[in-house]
Parts: sequence; C-alpha cells; structure tokens
Amino acid sequence: MSTSGFFSNLPAELLEPILNDIANVNDLLSLALTSRAFCKLVIPWHIEYRWICCPWERTDIWIPLSTKPYLAARIQHLDIWHSSELVVFPRSLATFPEYKEVAPSLPKGERGKIFMPALIKLIENCSNLTHFRCDLPRGELGSYTDFVVNLFEHSPWLQELQIYGDINCDDTSDFLHINSLNKYKPTLCLRAVYFSFFLQNESNTPSKVIDLLIHSCPSLVDIGLTFITKSDVPIPQFLLQGSWSKLTRLTLHGDADVFYSKGLPDSAKAQIMRNFFSRHLTIECLSFAGNGLIFAGCIEEGSLPNMQSLYMCVDIPAAAILPTSVTMAGNIKHLSLANVTSDCLDIIGQMTSLQSCVIITTDEDHALTTLLDAFPVSVERINIVYWGSQGYNAQTWLDTIDTWEPSFRRLKNVTHIANVFSSVNFSTAVSVELMRKLCEIMPRLSYVVVEYIRWIMMKGIREQSGEYDLREGTRIDDHWVNTFDGIHLIGDKRITWL
Repeated sequence: MSTSGFFSNLPAELLEPILNDIANVNDLLSLALTSRAFCKLVIPWHIEYRWICCPWERTDIWIPLSTKPYLAARIQHLDIWHSSELVVFPRSLATFPEYKEVAPSLPKGERGKIFMPALIKLIENCSNLTHFRCDLPRGELGSYTDFVVNLFEHSPWLQELQIYGDINCDDTSDFLHINSLNKYKPTLCLRAVYFSFFLQNESNTPSKVIDLLIHSCPSLVDIGLTFITKSDVPIPQFLLQGSWSKLTRLTLHGDADVFYSKGLPDSAKAQIMRNFFSRHLTIECLSFAGNGLIFAGCIEEGSLPNMQSLYMCVDIPAAAILPTSVTMAGNIKHLSLANVTSDCLDIIGQMTSLQSCVIITTDEDHALTTLLDAFPVSVERINIVYWGSQGYNAQTWLDTIDTWEPSFRRLKNVTHIANVFSSVNFSTAVSVELMRKLCEIMPRLSYVVVEYIRWIMMKGIREQSGEYDLREGTRIDDHWVNTFDGIHLIGDKRITWL
C-alpha cells in the first residue's frame, strides 16, 4: 500500500491530528512520527523516516530497528518517553509492507526488560542522530555514564541530549580512567544537555555524569541539571571545575547539598558560585531552584554582563539576589521571582528592558497596586501570584476599579495577564463586563487567565464574537517557562506559543 493510499483510508478523527503535526510535506513519508496518538495505532516505519517519538514500551519498534543498521542510520530525532498506558498493537498492522520487512516476528514478555539491550544496540547504528531524549526505565541500565559515552561515540553529530531517570545503584563506569589514557574523543557538536535524576539511594552516578560533561563536552551552550535526592550525593566538581567558554544558559535545580561539598560555610559556597560566574561571563539565562543554592552577593556588579533572563525559586529574599547596578538591571528582559519582598521592588523598577515578569509573594501587606506600580512601562507579560487578591470575584473587581485602574492603565504595553484574575468565573455577564473594562484600560491586552487556569482571548471581547478560548494548536504557559527551558519535545516544537 502506498503512503498516499494509506493516508486516504484513515478515519477523519485520526487523520486530522496527524496532518496538524506535519510542517513539511517530506515528513508525510515518516507517517507522522511526532503524533503520539498515531504511534499507538500504527507502527512508525518508512524507508525515509527521520524522527521517532514513541514510548519505550514499544519494543515491537526498538528490537526490529536494532537489527536494521541502514534504517537506524536515517534517524535524526529520537524521542523516547514513558507511558503508563497499555500499548495496543492492532492485528491489521501485519498488512503493511513496511511492517512485514522490519518486524517479521515480535518477542513476547516483559517489554521493559528487553528494551535497554535493544536501545543500546540501536544507538550503535544511529550515526546521524542530532537530538536524543529518553525517559529511562528504572533499574534497567547498569551504567548511565557508559550509556552516554556510547551515545557520544556513535553519534558524532549529536546536538541536544535530554535524559530522565530513576537511580537506585552505583555507576560502574570507568570513564575517567579511559579518558586519562586519551582513548576517548570529546564530542564537539553537542550544544545542549539536560539531565534530571531521581536518586533512590546513595549513588555515584551524578558525579560520574558531571565528570563526563566537564571532560568531554567543551562546546556546551545550554546546561540543565535537576537532582531530586533522598540522600546526600554531592557533585561539587560542577561548580569548582566546570568551564565552558560558550555557556549562555544554566539551569540548576536541587538543594545545596547536591552542588557543594558537605560542611562548607555559606561564605565559602558563595565564593565558589562567584568564581563559577567569573568563568562564564557569556551566561544570558540563569535559572536556579533549591534551598541554599545561591547566596547574597553571588551576582556582583559586572559578574554577568550579558544576563537577560533570571529565574529564582530559592529560600532567600529576592532582593539579596537581584543585580543592584542600574546597568545590569537594565539588561534584564525576563524575570521570575519567588519570595518577593518590598526591598526588591525598586530594583525591578530599574529593569527598563523588562518584557515578562513572574512574581510570587505571600505578603498580604503588598497591595496589588504597589506591585503593579513597581513594573517598568516596558513589561508585556505579567504573572502575579498574589494572595491578597485571591477570592475576588468580577463584581468585587468592578466595585474597586477606581483603586486599580490607574496602575493597569500605566502599563500600556501589557499583552498577557496571568493569575491576577484567576478567581473570576467567566461564565457570568458581570465577568464579561470586567474583561471589557480591561480592554478599554489596556489597548494591547490580548490574553487573560480566569478561573480554572483558563486563558481567554480578549479579541473575542472586543469584537463581541463569543470566541474566547485559544485556538487549537496554540498554547500559553503562565510562567513563560519556554523562555527559560532550552530543550523541548519534538511535539512541543510544533506548538505555537502565544
């Protein structure tokens, strides 16, 4: 059956999501590998395929592919995710010639147990792989480090790597010894790496993975590390020894006992962080989340001259972290802060280039208008998680309009508002009237979050068309995380972010 004939026989409800995921006509030959719904119904095989996006439970895909080097060599994007749903394999699949060629017989049994050997063998033939993401099944991999080394060795053009995994044992890799013998060549094309590990027990795996990044990945532009631990597993060498001349985005999520040696005083930790920043003046985006990870005075005047995006969800007051110099503050375009206090509002006001801002405060002494008045006029997207306005309904907002209207009117460039009106029930006439007032006050306002975290389009309010919900294929993140995250799923790259 030809590809065109196959597509013409698909039911409409299946065909539509497939075609929506295709940006290039050549990708029709890949049988829409980026559609997860499609992957559950049809085996994603074609002689011209370049992308694979499906769960690791699909051993009916991995095992045959591992035996076909000429097919594996065509893969450029490999996105393997974990599915808790039962994968159904339709009987009619055997009628497809691609299926007959690649998978004449399929093994039965525990799919998780046979996935890793097939994947390891597959990677040895993925010579043109550029993007790899994998949710590794728990306990199925002896050495994460050796797995990554094997990936680097056989995929010299790899550009993006993202791995999630649960770790419950030590890593048996001897990478540092092999590296000392000059038997391993560094990977020069890799520009973005994200590792997210959940540590079940004491394990040396994170330490060995960091050694690999330090010694073998000199061209990294984007580094993201997330360690969720149940025990102290420090990786101090990342901050002490790490040096990447092109680093522009750094994401560290985890408590201080992960990124610093045990027993160090806060002053010593702060100096280590300052030294790290001094080696990476190229950083433009900084994202930290965790207790005791960063300290007052770590961001000194001139230490991060190129920083434009700052995300801080830490345990110390935001004012202790924010750059105090007017020049550094003026460079900030994207800001996300927890633990906001009055001390930092003046600094935010100095951020004359600010485009998006997320503020989380539990201080009820902060009037909403005080927070709004702190924003520079340049701001376009605001998200204020403000407990003082929780529970306000539409009528309450209208009754107090004289109080807040001047503050909103000053922000003439705002296009998105999240959480401020999240208690408004949009099913009532008075809520529509409130939104109409907002349109009059803020001429550029395009999207607002109302009750149940629902984004509505203000265009529908202005035109009285009744079309309020976001169009299919579009999405908005109320924390603008796509600003701070460097790697996205293949499917997410095809979403229009508003």
